[in-house]
Amino acid sequence: MRPLMAISTTADVVAPTPCYSALGQRRNDRLRGASSGWTSRVSKILVIDDDGTVRAVLAALLGKFGHDAVLASNTIDGITAAESGSIDVALIDMNMPGLDGLEAVKTIARLEPRIPIVGMSAGSATTSADDYAVLAAKLGADRFLPKPFDGTALQGVITAISTSRPPR
Repeated sequence: MRPLMAISTTADVVAPTPCYSALGQRRNDRLRGASSGWTSRVSKILVIDDDGTVRAVLAALLGKFGHDAVLASNTIDGITAAESGSIDVALIDMNMPGLDGLEAVKTIARLEPRIPIVGMSAGSATTSADDYAVLAAKLGADRFLPKPFDGTALQGVITAISTSRPPR
């Protein structure tokens, strides 16, 4: 399995740098990235996060970059949205009450294997962000964003996942 690549950007050049060694890279044939970074069409991106502020900020960023955000505040609602068949990418917080993000990753990867999955976490009292990255990769996540992250990191990971993901 190849290492996860954190994306650093300089101007319009996207250059991968290694981090979190457990995550593989995959390409989704449905999402083709433009050379300037974002896909040439609007993507529906599922955001599963229990924090309303995080959901709102991610929705605003994704909208700014030309994507539609589908928001879910818990794993059950997120899985239901993923099963709708209209989701292109899933961003999933790992540390949520009830069924956590790891369960969401495992279930979505099994039920909807065409959807690229990006795990997100700042860690918790018992699990570091690095540990979440490894666990998420083992369950089917394609990439991982340690929180906090900025719009450039979000743009980079969505671009990378949409242009480099092989079919599962």
